[in-house]
Amino acid sequence: MITVKDLCMDFDGKLVLDNVTFDIPEGEIIGIIGRSGAGKSVLMHLLRGVEQPPTRGSVVYHIAACNTCEFTDVQSVAGNCCPLCSGELAAMDVDLWDERSNGLKSRVMHRTAIMF
Repeated sequence: MITVKDLCMDFDGKLVLDNVTFDIPEGEIIGIIGRSGAGKSVLMHLLRGVEQPPTRGSVVYHIAACNTCEFTDVQSVAGNCCPLCSGELAAMDVDLWDERSNGLKSRVMHRTAIMF
């Protein structure tokens, strides 16, 4: 699952995203539509963790990560054995824009497919 909370983004004082909040359930496929300049591409870049961080808010990926190797999966498999090394898959919440998450951010980005 992905949780977006109070996401704001401005460029040179122009507010592009204003307190955007939503959840994307595990396994869900979504589409984002809107007029030109509505902030769709900005939102997608923030969800992917690329370019610049939001002005405010968070993008949190709820994952299961192996405590022994680099394997990462959806959070519903937490508590199971890792299919690569038999380590334990632990539930973790990774805020893509929190500097303390940098080690897990790359694991999330390699596992996630967000296209536009």
